[in-house]
Amino acid sequence: MRKLKRILHGLLALTASGFCVGGIQAADSTGSATPASTEKITLKGSFIWSKKAGKSYDLKAELTPNGSLQWKVVYNFLNPLGEKPTTYTGTITGDLQNGAVKGTGVDASGKRTFEFQGAASNGVLTFSHSETTPNRKGPTGTGNLKLSSAQPGT
Repeated sequence: MRKLKRILHGLLALTASGFCVGGIQAADSTGSATPASTEKITLKGSFIWSKKAGKSYDLKAELTPNGSLQWKVVYNFLNPLGEKPTTYTGTITGDLQNGAVKGTGVDASGKRTFEFQGAASNGVLTFSHSETTPNRKGPTGTGNLKLSSAQPGT
């Protein structure tokens, strides 16, 4: 019986420290669970650019783990200026299932930058985004991304 108690106590300690089972981190006290840090994740959704209100643009974000609740990200979308495929790179930090999420991005030239902040609920992130490029700073619109896949062990 003592041995069983020690094993259970050890398992509880591992769970509380973020040990993952089956590719999903243990839920915290709020019931939140985000894919474990060894998984690549894809988010798909859309955004609205405030200068072209009423038109939605597809957005795909491919995340690579970079620490606990942190990812490097590649954003792919159709640029509202010229309507051509565009890629930005950046970071995302936060709970992708249920919690606060924020991120950054920069274009390939390194000249245009943005940030976003929002909240995830049941794997759907709703956010507002702003340009952070010098002399262009300000709100640029809203968007949403849905947790569409996670590849365990990749």
